[in-house]
Amino acid sequence: MKLKPGVKFGNPVMAICFASQVAESVFTKYNYGYIITSVNDGKHSEGSKHYTNEAIDIRTKHLPDDGVLKKQVASEIKEALGEDFDVILESLGGQSEHIHCEYDPK
Repeated sequence: MKLKPGVKFGNPVMAICFASQVAESVFTKYNYGYIITSVNDGKHSEGSKHYTNEAIDIRTKHLPDDGVLKKQVASEIKEALGEDFDVILESLGGQSEHIHCEYDPK
């Protein structure tokens, strides 16, 4: 599932729900479970889009440890979502490793 270039969401919550569906399809493609670990709960940096329901964190610890698949999954999610979404593989190899995905229209 991809967005045509130029597609804009009027509602950021709708955008992050779409992003979640896209991310789930990528995890399913590789036969791994899709687990959201945070939306607007937990502790995030000041001004985080988590607090406005415009960001999700996705578990990656259950993917192979070499990091190659983790980077590939994050890349495929980013490619499908386009420039209005930030997709970052955070803390690779660390205890708080996850994919952070937020709606950040340019």
